[in-house]
Amino acid sequence: MKPIIAALAAMISATLLTVTIAGASMQCYDCHGTSSIGDYRPVDAAYRNISTGGFRGNHQTHMGTGASSANCALCHGGGVTSYLNSHRNGQVSIAANINNSPATGTYSRGTSFAQSTNPTLGTCATVNCHFEAATPTWGADPALTTCSTCHGAAPADGSHPATSGSGKKHGDYYGLTTSSCAKCHPDHTAEAKPFAHATSAGNRALVVAFITAPNSGFGRYTGNTNYPNYLPSQSPPRNGTCKNLYCHSPGNKASNVDLPNTTATWGGSLTCKGCHKADIASGSVITSGSHQSHVNGMGIGYTQIKCVKCHGATVNSSMTIVNTANHVDKQVTVAFNNTSSAANGSYNGQLAKPATPSTKVPGSATGQCTTVYCHSSGQGDGGTWPPTYQTPTWGTASTGQCGTCHGIQTKHDATGFGYGTPTPMTTGSHTRHLVFQLGTGNVSAERKCAACHSYTLTGYSPNACSSASCHTGMVQKHANYEINVGIPDFYGATATYNTANLTPGAGYSSCSNVYCHSDGKATPTAYATPTWGNAASGSCGTCHGVTAAAPPASTPHVKHVGSASVYLYKCALCHSGKVQVTANSTVAPAFTNLTTHVNKMRDVKFDATSPFGTYTSVTQSCRNVYCHSVGNTNVTAGALPGVYGGKIYTRQTWSGTLSCNGCHGRSTASGMPDYTNGGVGTTANTHPKHVTDYSISCGECHSRTTKNGTTIRTNSPSIHVNTSREVFFNLSSNLSKLGSYDAGQKSCSSVGCHSNGRGTYQVATWGEADDCGYCHPLASLGGAHAKHVDLTQVVMFYTYTANRSTADGYNFGCSTCHPLVNSSHVMGGTIVLDLRPGIANVGTLRAKNRNTITASGPAGTANGGTTADSVSGSVVKCLNIYCHSNGYASNPVYATTPNWYGGTFAGDKCASCHGNSPNSTIAGSPAHYNADFAGPGNAGGHVVGIHYDNIFTGTVGQATPGALGTSSHGNPVTSTSFNCDTCHFATVEARSNDKNVVCVACHNGANLRGDATIANHATHVDGTPTIQFDAIQVRSKAQMKVQMNYTTAFTRVGGYKTSGAYDIAKTPLDTATMWNGATKTCSNVSCHFNKPISWTNTGTAYKCRICHDGM
Repeated sequence: MKPIIAALAAMISATLLTVTIAGASMQCYDCHGTSSIGDYRPVDAAYRNISTGGFRGNHQTHMGTGASSANCALCHGGGVTSYLNSHRNGQVSIAANINNSPATGTYSRGTSFAQSTNPTLGTCATVNCHFEAATPTWGADPALTTCSTCHGAAPADGSHPATSGSGKKHGDYYGLTTSSCAKCHPDHTAEAKPFAHATSAGNRALVVAFITAPNSGFGRYTGNTNYPNYLPSQSPPRNGTCKNLYCHSPGNKASNVDLPNTTATWGGSLTCKGCHKADIASGSVITSGSHQSHVNGMGIGYTQIKCVKCHGATVNSSMTIVNTANHVDKQVTVAFNNTSSAANGSYNGQLAKPATPSTKVPGSATGQCTTVYCHSSGQGDGGTWPPTYQTPTWGTASTGQCGTCHGIQTKHDATGFGYGTPTPMTTGSHTRHLVFQLGTGNVSAERKCAACHSYTLTGYSPNACSSASCHTGMVQKHANYEINVGIPDFYGATATYNTANLTPGAGYSSCSNVYCHSDGKATPTAYATPTWGNAASGSCGTCHGVTAAAPPASTPHVKHVGSASVYLYKCALCHSGKVQVTANSTVAPAFTNLTTHVNKMRDVKFDATSPFGTYTSVTQSCRNVYCHSVGNTNVTAGALPGVYGGKIYTRQTWSGTLSCNGCHGRSTASGMPDYTNGGVGTTANTHPKHVTDYSISCGECHSRTTKNGTTIRTNSPSIHVNTSREVFFNLSSNLSKLGSYDAGQKSCSSVGCHSNGRGTYQVATWGEADDCGYCHPLASLGGAHAKHVDLTQVVMFYTYTANRSTADGYNFGCSTCHPLVNSSHVMGGTIVLDLRPGIANVGTLRAKNRNTITASGPAGTANGGTTADSVSGSVVKCLNIYCHSNGYASNPVYATTPNWYGGTFAGDKCASCHGNSPNSTIAGSPAHYNADFAGPGNAGGHVVGIHYDNIFTGTVGQATPGALGTSSHGNPVTSTSFNCDTCHFATVEARSNDKNVVCVACHNGANLRGDATIANHATHVDGTPTIQFDAIQVRSKAQMKVQMNYTTAFTRVGGYKTSGAYDIAKTPLDTATMWNGATKTCSNVSCHFNKPISWTNTGTAYKCRICHDGM
């Protein structure tokens, strides 16, 4: 107790002294530290050591040797920096927030507790200097403290080294111990005071520095490392990225590295593709050096070599690193694990095996591969071993592209990106096969190769790139130490290369069921089995025929070129530029363009015969070829009938058949060329006139081409479809047996179809316009033609039935006397007559001929309406024809005509047919006379005049006929003479006819008064009686009574029966008002005292009282 009291007394005294007595200033280390050296830090000891002044604590490890009171303030509050000697109060004061921690750092004993020589010590919590982790108990042995006491070693978050998760790769490569931290942070474990760095917490950023290998000081971290952002209480995102690090670079440089494919983000994880990209399966293909060519050939996956193939000491087939020592080590490590000859391959001059890989510094000169199968010819010539090896240089595409190993004919996509080195392949039968272009004209190298080395057998076409055939299977079947022959189904569904051993060096085999060695049909029926490398087994002639004796197998070929054909076309006609031009198909041609042979196409190109010809393989049809045309390529579209659709060519399918009208004459049944005649010249066409109009058969003019007009003669193969118009007349025909043809002038001579029918021929030029007068000149028409036809007008066509007579003369159509069909016109010199009324379209006149005419033919043909009185043909008469009849509608009477050749009518011409006046000699209509007064052949009825010959004189007897003054007729002033003109004035105008049998007794010699000639031929012999009254006022001397009872009809002039007296009609005759053609009735005519009289009511029906009702 005394020491304590003494001590208190001393302290009080000291206090008083400090107040009242000036003395030297005291420092903290005078009591708490080591004053001899000015060290503020209290001395740490395991117990209260009065000798050293030490006590339990860890001040020495928390504070540096240069610490000051400011350092004490971090844990004991800011007041310590201003403490006086009097601050001692027996309490230990702790700052309310130790080290000014963001998460409020606390001490477990609180902010104040009593001083003691054996205190109960506590722990700090959430203090920044301990990374906000719970600290060991104050005063604990610091030797027991490691990095993991505060933040783990390595920390368990983010991408810190770990056994799983984001940090696994760092753990695998750098371990899980404290040493791994040095890869990215300063190595505090190597410092004299490893934990002194914690004392700087609160005034510095987190230090991220890549000092050690492999980065060796290069690189940076972009995350926010500023204080206090990295503390756990701040929930730091820790998502910064690492840049310019070798360990996160493509690995192609030892320094100044390139950027990785994907920036490494803290907390994330990267696969192989993240740094240097990877294989095609990763979706991000490595492209450095020659990687793309190996991993993703041409960027389209035609090669997909796995990394393990060339880096077997580093990675396995599942892209897992098998030896981290060979990865991220600033070395390029190459080790071939291929099971073929590549297992003995070398790189950069070093044997490259997984156990002894080849290594080189990244960025150093690239090396070469040697003795690797994947860069070889595949096998030796003849199917032997070994192959020829190449030495490609890494990164130099030209040393390892297509063509450098086993050769290619052309570049891949030669007109595009042009990849490859053309180096012709000469092994086996490659030379023979690779000259073909497979139908495209400029097929690329890869499509040629795929014709036999297709990786998938479907979808191949030589006309376009086929990724399925060329690329899809290349991963498995290219450079795989096998001879893979895959013939696509394009060349045959069962096409195969016959071998059981695909190992290189096992020898050659043969092909089966391959279109290329077949009969060439769309569906082949015969195949050859050529052996690879044996030229003779696949030579010309071993697949399909090439001559007429052995034509190509398809049936249409037989028609065109076969020995039984009528054509024997040379192959070059349809395969121009492909084969040699020969005379015809009896001569085997040689190929002139092998590039278009055996291409699974019909290589059709027409020669100059068909300059516009095309062939459509889809429809297997020809277009615009001369051999399927109208035969005249000068014809324009406008000259063709509508059925042609404006095209002179027929589109013909290869296997189809055609008749004659399939090419020319499509609008006809016969096939007769039917384009419009362009006149004499290149587009002349008179076929319609010959064939259609006159039914001349094809064989008449083209007898060496066809006999029957429907089939081509087989014994004249060069005549049809030979670009010439072959005219050869039928020598057995009366029509053309004397004929000849001038090909230069295109004219015919001495052919019956161009004669006048009587032995005179015309020279007819093809296409020349003609008419009837062409062969029958008007001047040459003999006989009675001049009386029947107007020879001043040329008849334009033969089947002419109309009556075009005029007032001046007759003009009857030819078919009034000749056949209506043109086929009967051209008869080889025979003149055919056809007067039959009972056939269609004969015309009005001919239809009225007697129905006993039933035959047609030359003059004199029985029942033909003519009589030939001499075999010489110089006497021809017609009978039973309407033109020479009395013209009556019923019961007509027909006359026999004079001789056609020079005969004439004698006497009364009119009487030759119907009497003059009617019925004087020929029976006919009874209305022309009255049976009560006279009969046929006698005067009566409508004859001469009214009671002309029995008129009472008024005194004694009858008036004398013809007596002047008192005559009963003949004097038109007093008595009208009735004649044909009275009722038929449109036809006959003559008022007298001295040829009448009644008149000739008086009218003879000097008393002749003329003929009743025809005034208008158009109304005579026209099939219809023409009624037209002569517009006269009828006069009569027949005065029956003194007082006239018919004053409505007549007016009396000069009294009753006096000299010069007569009666005259009040009204002139008028057809329109006095004749009814429908009922054939006269009315209001003075002749009948205005009584209606029917023309058809004859016999006894009409008596005198009908007219003279007042008698």
